Amino acid sequence: MKPTIVLVWENFGPMHHDRCVAVARGIPEARVVGLELSSVSSTYSWAQELSSDFEKITLTRDRPFPAMALAKRTALLIGRCLSFRRGATFFFCHYNEPAVFLTSALLRMLGFRCFTMNDSKFDDYERQLPRELFKSFLMAHYNGAVSASVRSAAYFRFLGFVKRPVLPGYDTFSVARIRGLVVDSQFEEIDYSARHFVVVARLIPKKNIAHVLAAFAEYAFRTPNPRKLEICGAGPLRLDLEERSKALNISHLVDFNGHMDTSAVANCVYRSVATVLMSTEEQFGFAITESIALGIPVIVSRNCGAVDHVKHGYNGYILDPDNVDSLADAMGYLGGDEDRWLDMSRACSEYLTDIDAHRFAESVQKLAEH
Repeated sequence: MKPTIVLVWENFGPMHHDRCVAVARGIPEARVVGLELSSVSSTYSWAQELSSDFEKITLTRDRPFPAMALAKRTALLIGRCLSFRRGATFFFCHYNEPAVFLTSALLRMLGFRCFTMNDSKFDDYERQLPRELFKSFLMAHYNGAVSASVRSAAYFRFLGFVKRPVLPGYDTFSVARIRGLVVDSQFEEIDYSARHFVVVARLIPKKNIAHVLAAFAEYAFRTPNPRKLEICGAGPLRLDLEERSKALNISHLVDFNGHMDTSAVANCVYRSVATVLMSTEEQFGFAITESIALGIPVIVSRNCGAVDHVKHGYNGYILDPDNVDSLADAMGYLGGDEDRWLDMSRACSEYLTDIDAHRFAESVQKLAEH
């Protein structure tokens, strides 16, 4: 009898698809099922991916999963999960979703193995003891976890995963897919002088883009021929940020591109001199690892979980999110020294193994066999 591995997410984007494919290819003897709670997301506008490598099941297609009545969404999820063989192993995201908690707890009582996946860190925001104790209760029945970063793993242990296994690789994706999206085949074909800085983020407060604009203005003031800044993303702060760029006298150097599909974003990053992400709160930061996959150095806030894949001064810069001068300096270093930039670009290749979805597949296999 083939073992069954069920990977559960609320809504599937390209990176969830990548992980399911990696698990299916890494564990060919298993039946791999990607269980999507809803094809509709209230947060993201992902294009749906198709694959013959794994079986994809979608519970509902008419509205976001949390918008359904609790009893209905719980019954849907429990019914589908119980349709799998008793030997099935489940990997759940969204531990705090009531339907996921009730379903996973029931499955554990019935003898199924259940693991949780998360990228939260203790330092994401101020923690309150009663809330953390409640989280520990919500996770008490899981057999183990897949974490996204060193700090994410430490947070799992804080929440009670002391003797239960916590393995890495959660926030990974297919490096080959990302690299395959770019038009050119050689990074050196794009002239260094033509490259721009890029921000890939939703335009919301925690992404700290107003700070990036202030630092970019300082960089532009110091530099005779400053590079442009491309901002890829949509959100409620767009008008405020456009006004901010005008007030800083940099609107002629800043392009607000709005929402862009995955391919367009990859090509914009590929043509950049550095990707900038100065979030005040960031569980991980896919923009950073996707940039590294394309050989583009990064300037990243130390608050981002993705700093595990950045070595300061080697393939990027790790900065405090509120330090305008240090960000302007980093822009100047990468934007004004081609040899330095080439060295840091080449150094990105050393991190490809750690950010690829095969790392997630390895952890899933180890936990499934545990």
